[in-house]
Amino acid sequence: MGIQPVKLLEHSDICDVCHVPIPDLAEALTTEREDRVLSFCSQDCYKKYIEDPAVYTDFEDEKTSDQ
Repeated sequence: MGIQPVKLLEHSDICDVCHVPIPDLAEALTTEREDRVLSFCSQDCYKKYIEDPAVYTDFEDEKTSDQ
């Protein structure tokens, strides 16, 4: 599973770290990176992302595969 592209001000209902569904998007944690919004199901997943964002946001591969 890769990062799901979403427009700014929107976020996915799947956690970008552990890939589980986020039942209540109002409680999801989000951040923006390279014009994408990333969603996290918990503070733990957000902390994992902050520790090493590159692990969870390999956008270069997606740009290459889209061409």
